[in-house]
Amino acid sequence: MDLKMDLKKRFWIIFLTASIVINFITDDFQVSASEAVSSPEITEFRVSQIFQHLPEITAYLHLNDENGKSIENIDGITLSAFIDSDSLPVTSASKFNDVQEGAAYLFLVDVSKSLTTSQFNQIKKAITDWVDAMTDKDRALLMTFGTAVRTVQDFTADKDILKKAIKELTLTDMNTQLHLGISKAIELGRRKDADLPGRRVIITLSDGQDDFAGGMTKAEVLNQLKEDPVPIYAIGFAKPPINDEKELYLKSLGEFARTSGGLYFNAGNISLSEIYKKVRQSVAEVWSAKLDCKNCRADGAVHRLQMSIKAGTRTITDGQSIRLLPDVPVTQNAAPPQSGTAQPESGQPAASQPESGQPPASQQESGQTGTVQPQASQAATPQPKWWQKIPLAGWAGAGGLLLVLIIIASTRKKRASSQVISELTSEQTEAPHPPHSTMGQPAFSNLDEAITASKKQVGHGTDSPAFDSDSATLAESDNSSQSRPIKLTVVGSAKTKSYSHNLANTLVIGRSKVCDIAITDDEEISGRHCQLVQREGSIYLQDLNSTNGTMVNGVPFSGMYRLHSRDLILVGRTELRVSYKS
Repeated sequence: MDLKMDLKKRFWIIFLTASIVINFITDDFQVSASEAVSSPEITEFRVSQIFQHLPEITAYLHLNDENGKSIENIDGITLSAFIDSDSLPVTSASKFNDVQEGAAYLFLVDVSKSLTTSQFNQIKKAITDWVDAMTDKDRALLMTFGTAVRTVQDFTADKDILKKAIKELTLTDMNTQLHLGISKAIELGRRKDADLPGRRVIITLSDGQDDFAGGMTKAEVLNQLKEDPVPIYAIGFAKPPINDEKELYLKSLGEFARTSGGLYFNAGNISLSEIYKKVRQSVAEVWSAKLDCKNCRADGAVHRLQMSIKAGTRTITDGQSIRLLPDVPVTQNAAPPQSGTAQPESGQPAASQPESGQPPASQQESGQTGTVQPQASQAATPQPKWWQKIPLAGWAGAGGLLLVLIIIASTRKKRASSQVISELTSEQTEAPHPPHSTMGQPAFSNLDEAITASKKQVGHGTDSPAFDSDSATLAESDNSSQSRPIKLTVVGSAKTKSYSHNLANTLVIGRSKVCDIAITDDEEISGRHCQLVQREGSIYLQDLNSTNGTMVNGVPFSGMYRLHSRDLILVGRTELRVSYKS
């Protein structure tokens, strides 16, 4: 008996010891595995540029940590994309340097005498060093702005030609047409030449001041950047002492850079050669994401491409507006202007013609001469379209089916209209309203009923008002809602900012100063963009027919959306986290 008890004690001692050891090892392994797959801490996510070559779209992205350094890997990160409300598959995401796509650089150089000769020589040296670092897939263009805007050298990969053009630059002008220079650079950056890389970058150094009387305005440049922007990497440089006026000009330059998807760099006391190196490093550290857009329609209309990145519990979104156009193949390019011969800008950049008796540059490179022959496929017999292959009987059957569906829909619509009119008439008879009240407006028990009733009322000619997104009649009709503290915090920004309010009925968000929450520094937010509505203990989000729409947790919506605490609202380029107690 004693022996059995002794064996039992030993067994339990060994069992408990083994359990503790196994549990320790397992926990340690789980912690190590968790640490191994933990996603990097991303505090800045920006869409720098979108280049479309349908059916594929390439998005160039800035992914930086809290110290402003580029993220080196995206393990554990989820990247998603939407064009309008349609999801786009992300087929790949790689560092720009790894894919070796090449870039088209547009150097926009100030030739006004606001710079000293020493400073101008430093700029020329920095651009020359940049050209020396170009790869065989890179291209560069040289522009100047002063009293006039000129293309000194068109896109080329020839470093000797570029360096010669840079060497011949001098300070000549007394005025500065910065705005027109940026505008022309954007136009050139949108070119679809067959030999140009998709990545486009405008590099400029300026004090931000445009002193040309009657020239292009800042608002015109910002409007040009609303769709298909070309990223501007701007270096802010002003002569000391820096006063309020100079700070204002530099702020405008920074606004151009951020709106375009580029970056702003303050030269400060850093040497110009070093600041150009810093810009070149930032340009090279973007990520290249390939998006499958085979179902996109190249209808020539402007669409919103919105991208979201999720790392752990943190989600950041950004996007740009693009005009989807069908790709037009380029058969040959105009020859670039000769080195040192400046071409004045007047609307579109002037394309230089090849010298007399010489074939186009594209034919010289391939050793061909003579005229370009039409392709054989152009002379082939055109194939019938899909709709031409459907027999007449098929079209007749489809037409009959469509007619039946129209009759059924019309009948249901009339029945719904009669029912609504009957209900509203009954309410008016039973409870007459006092003077100046809204006649015939029903008291809704929940938002679903309000939205359904509003859809029925539209177009039926009744006196009762439809549910209007531009008014707050729905929420204001219920004054019994209790005031609830709510907080909206701006996320994905270097400066943390929050808005705290007591929500009773509605809370309007927009760019207008009369809104409850006025976000005046985001040009993509409409005057009255959206509103929060409290009904029956729940909080809903309603878009007020904004230009760019509203998104919740990276997904666009229409109508009303029921919010939960910690949801993310995207208005324009500003993301807000909603916090409230249930």
